Amino acid sequence: MKKVLFILLALLSANISRAEKPPKLLLDGEEVEIDNLPIIDGYYSTFSLRRLIIAKLLGVDYFWNLQPPLGSGEGYLELAMTTYYDYTSEERSFISSRLPLNKTHDSFLNLIENKSDLIINQRRISDEEKEYADEQGVTLLEKPIAVDALAFIVNQSNPVNNLSINQIQGIYTGDIINWNEVGGEDATITAALQPSYIDTRELFNSMVMDGHPPSSLLENTTNLGMSPIGSSMIPEYYFIMRNNTGLTYTSFYYCDFLFSPIAPRPSKVIGVNNVAATRENIINGTYPYVTNVYASVRSDIDKSSVAYKIYEFLTTDEGQSIVDESGYIPLPKAASISNMSKVNADITIRDRTINIVSEKPAQRIEVADMQGRTIFLNTTNANYISVPTDMHGVYMVTAWFANGEKLTKKIYMK
Repeated sequence: MKKVLFILLALLSANISRAEKPPKLLLDGEEVEIDNLPIIDGYYSTFSLRRLIIAKLLGVDYFWNLQPPLGSGEGYLELAMTTYYDYTSEERSFISSRLPLNKTHDSFLNLIENKSDLIINQRRISDEEKEYADEQGVTLLEKPIAVDALAFIVNQSNPVNNLSINQIQGIYTGDIINWNEVGGEDATITAALQPSYIDTRELFNSMVMDGHPPSSLLENTTNLGMSPIGSSMIPEYYFIMRNNTGLTYTSFYYCDFLFSPIAPRPSKVIGVNNVAATRENIINGTYPYVTNVYASVRSDIDKSSVAYKIYEFLTTDEGQSIVDESGYIPLPKAASISNMSKVNADITIRDRTINIVSEKPAQRIEVADMQGRTIFLNTTNANYISVPTDMHGVYMVTAWFANGEKLTKKIYMK
């Protein structure tokens, strides 16, 4: 319904006078002038959110409309933002310079090297990037500001509507090569990998493959109809559209919101472990591959700067409404937005270890089932807890910090 309303508004906007500008977004009760706009870096996947933040700060008129991605059609349309900047060409150029499009890795390097003020990406800092930051004597503050997921897509003509985690891993390691091995037709599976610099490829490696290296034969498919068109995320859809036996993955945000809400879809999103990739299942934590979108700043940032105020603002109720408008899923209330802002923490799981990512040690970590029954409790000052090998499914993890602050998050254990 939200998408249809956006499109109707887009069609109506051409006939509506734009004499009255929307009110400017205030940070700590103050307006932000063009000269004070920070550089908000990131990859294409967060561009609409970053652009929306700038539009709100400046109080410019905008609407969402359908258009071919970067001038290329071929059966697909993207939901994109059109803004009306009532400024000089020099001012427009300056505004554009505040929203660079860089690969996720490069945006982290830019922040570490103090070439940007704030970055918004679909992942947090990597081990390699953290090592580089340590070498430069730099630490980052980062926190989740939105929820997303990794979604798998196939051609609309493919009868397969679900794959298990083991089947997906088997396909990408080369152990499963035919669709009839997973309930489909007798046809060779053409699985495609994204280029290594795409943030969803990094999420795929860590979340889906879980240490299993993809088949070396698949590395060549990064150029099989998947070469990036400018900065767009559309190549995955071109690949599936042209390939009845194809399988690949993308951001749920893209296929749920930005990808054409009304045009016929030659592709479809399939479920994982018999759980459909829907907003509801992502919010309740039953879909296996739930991810976060992160905002990051340098820890030595001026706390009175516009960039830091935006960083803090994004996890307020008003900030989360902008996240929602951008198409991303807002943080669940169970995650305690205000507490997350204070604690600056996140809960992750890797190799059967629950990690509390925080500058402060957690005083207590509790793991409970979905009925609220405590499974086990760690009361020492530590930021990790090992998970028994027989635990599988969805659990609630709560970490308590000093002064009564706490963070609760649903996690999925394979």
